[in-house]
Amino acid sequence: MRERRWNLHDGQEGAALRQLLEDAGFRRVKRGSGKVYWEEPESGRLLSEEAAVKRLRKEGERRLREAGWEPSDPGGGYWSSPESGRLYPWYAALGLLNAGESP
Repeated sequence: MRERRWNLHDGQEGAALRQLLEDAGFRRVKRGSGKVYWEEPESGRLLSEEAAVKRLRKEGERRLREAGWEPSDPGGGYWSSPESGRLYPWYAALGLLNAGESP
């Protein structure tokens, strides 16, 4: 299964991903060329948006599992809430976990 490429400039998903990156300590950096990078909090290294989202997703999925969330499919696109069993896209599930909300 091919992983979806995220465009942080599009709609609700992009806004949610930008917020999650900022909450995780990433800082948005725009270069003179107009290209946008994200500065990694630990190393200060600049990552492409795609690489930053991949790193966020990997760490987020680990945290979701630890909190009892379960992926609903092998690709991990949707996660089942341990409280209600409702399905959420991974970025929405992570946002709920970060906010301390129990859906």
